[in-house]
Amino acid sequence: MHPKFAVVGHPNKGKSTIVANLAMDDSIAISPLPGTTTKAASYPLKIDGKIIYELIDTPGFQRPRAIYAWLKEKEVPANQKLDRLKEFVQTFKKDPRFAQDIEILRPITQGAGIIYVVDASKPYSLEFELDMKILSYAGAPSMAILNFIEESDYSNEWKSVLTHYFKIIKRFNPMISSLKEYKKLLEAMSHLNEEWYEPLQEAKRAIDTLYEKKIYESAYEINKYLEDIFTFSLKSSNKSKEVLLKEFQEKIIAKEKRLFQKILTIWEHRNIAIDIKEIDFSFDIFSEQSKEIFGLSQKEAIVIGAGVGATIGGGIDLALLGHTLLAGAGIGAVVGGVGAYLGFEKALEVKVLGMELGKEILQVGPIKEKNFYFILLNRALFFSKIVATLSYAKKGELALQEAKELLNQKEKKELFALLGNLEKNQEKLLQVIQKILERVIKDES
Repeated sequence: MHPKFAVVGHPNKGKSTIVANLAMDDSIAISPLPGTTTKAASYPLKIDGKIIYELIDTPGFQRPRAIYAWLKEKEVPANQKLDRLKEFVQTFKKDPRFAQDIEILRPITQGAGIIYVVDASKPYSLEFELDMKILSYAGAPSMAILNFIEESDYSNEWKSVLTHYFKIIKRFNPMISSLKEYKKLLEAMSHLNEEWYEPLQEAKRAIDTLYEKKIYESAYEINKYLEDIFTFSLKSSNKSKEVLLKEFQEKIIAKEKRLFQKILTIWEHRNIAIDIKEIDFSFDIFSEQSKEIFGLSQKEAIVIGAGVGATIGGGIDLALLGHTLLAGAGIGAVVGGVGAYLGFEKALEVKVLGMELGKEILQVGPIKEKNFYFILLNRALFFSKIVATLSYAKKGELALQEAKELLNQKEKKELFALLGNLEKNQEKLLQVIQKILERVIKDES
């Protein structure tokens, strides 16, 4: 039998958000309005068709004072408190006054563990203690999660109370927590009950395997996308140079949008808007800003180009390149580096192929400049990192801010050698992209 956990707490303390993340399920209704969750709902984490564990999203307590008063009417020893709680559920299961409270207590009386969620960015108040006193009647394996909806921190105040009721207390912000923090939370949950230890260790291993699979699938799609663009061109004998160029750029941008949608699907984010105007880093592929952030600088292009086999007339001093392009470098290295740096200027040349019915045949593409592929790859890597580390509670438009390149110098050298011929180097490039994604996603973890 897989472990089950009832996620309990006052309304709007982050219960549904935590369930969404632990179950990796973005279908869960999340709203800032109180009372969004009115019935208990089960969300199993399934990997390869197998249920690893189950989260039960519950409403907030509505009448805790009345419940506790009823429980205390009849004093019972500790070994009978669970029976007393079951008696309450049986007595009031059809009473509309306690409908939501019964939704909370029923799965707990049936053996679910308790995850009690509080917003530790707000001060503790006595009203919460009634929840804890009621839950203590179950004698269930239980832990408390300190969520932080705002920036304030009252965790010490909360801990002084929670330690009287819960075996384990963990900080966990589901909107920003990483894979590493998620696995630490699972580790803590595994210690609540010795029967749950191995299933939750298995869950951690299964999640690692799942992430590896999603990283590979993302790398595969990025690699395929780069190869597609590497061979993409447009020809026309009845369109002007300006019209053909605009159409070419629009199609490249549309290809990136399709890639982003595939990556969202791989990571099972179904409720994120993919309007390219909204999420495209606030600037498109062909902007100078995109080139500055995601492409190689001229200095980098020359140094890296020389480092992977350009004709060199000696060592290249990066610091001197700002004063003279030829300092320490042979002409071959400089020409190769500048060629790799040009990006858009050369990438968007329109060629005249010949004549057809008295009209010139124009062609734009395929793009061969390496810097252009550094830009495309960096954008795809940045988007993949954001999506792979995105809370499953996130819905609506995806705001990508503080865009930055992710490649280190070693990776740039590897890619420089591969991006010149994507068709020939496709298999090797896939391996490099996968390795980079593993690093940037796990760095976030």
